[in-house]
Amino acid sequence: MSLLDEETEVRKRLAKALLAEIFVPIRVRGPCGEVMAWGIIDTGATANMLMPDVLERTCMWDEREGFVYVASGDSFRTRKGRVKMQVGEGDCPELDTEVFEGPFNLIGMDYMDPADMVIEAKTGKVVCRVRK
Repeated sequence: MSLLDEETEVRKRLAKALLAEIFVPIRVRGPCGEVMAWGIIDTGATANMLMPDVLERTCMWDEREGFVYVASGDSFRTRKGRVKMQVGEGDCPELDTEVFEGPFNLIGMDYMDPADMVIEAKTGKVVCRVRK
């Protein structure tokens, strides 16, 4: 198991205990490479976030400084850019999407809206109606 896999597992257990959100596999591609990891679906979030290890292995296009605003109204300065990301286990499209660096791999509405994502609450299954 790689360091990224171990860290992802720890974060996955913490987030699941604290947030009770839906976890899905994600594939992230950037100018430096591609990585598979776990992401948290958050329908209350606008933006997508990726952990530093994921961004280190994939990099971002158009990297620049950005600000993330959280529910409390606080903001913090972080890296911002674009990656190609695919969420779920197959039928969701790979989209060129904006991401911020953050403590979790979080999928927000910036991915879910264009992908026309549907979450089946009982099974926790994620599907998309838009296919590219």
